[in-house]
Amino acid sequence: MRRQILFIFAIFSAVIFFGSCENEDTTAEEYPNWEYKNKQFFSNLRDSVETLIANGDDSWKIIPVYTQDEEFMSSTSDSVIIVNVLKNGDGEDSPLYKDTVLVHYYGRLLPSTSYSEGFVFEKSYSDYTMDPSTSEPKQMVVSSTTKGFATALMNMSVGDDWMIYVPNCLAYGSSGTTGIPGYSVLIFEINLVAFYHPGEVVPSWK
Repeated sequence: MRRQILFIFAIFSAVIFFGSCENEDTTAEEYPNWEYKNKQFFSNLRDSVETLIANGDDSWKIIPVYTQDEEFMSSTSDSVIIVNVLKNGDGEDSPLYKDTVLVHYYGRLLPSTSYSEGFVFEKSYSDYTMDPSTSEPKQMVVSSTTKGFATALMNMSVGDDWMIYVPNCLAYGSSGTTGIPGYSVLIFEINLVAFYHPGEVVPSWK
């Protein structure tokens, strides 16, 4: 985990340096230059990961978004999520769009004024230890999630533990949502516990 955080900070630090040179902002707002920082972060990360993959690093993936919306695909160039595989599970199949999943996860933003490691806006864990053994996984339908989150789930197998990076166009866009400002890259760690096809009974978690 620490290695992934340091990698993120290296990418983000470069964005902050060049962003501050381009547009100095002395205000104490929580998300200064947010659109620029997030777009540059994702662009820089994608370039770095493409190099890692080309050099044979199989712990990183760039996955095209799952969507049948041709108009959406033609309107954006950031139609991929970036994945860092933290752990491979032992499952063979992946959830489908209408399936129900059980997942442990947390989601956070890039570092901001008050949050040096990024504001955690959502999580399945009962506390900040992020320990799956002390928490109940969250149940959700794949189709009810954002394009980026759904794309990740539909490429995961049971037991997989992934860190994913989702550009704003596959999340909450330029307008944002409660607790998430517009243009935000979303960073999730997701552990797929189980999934069930429509009509199958989802057992109570024990």
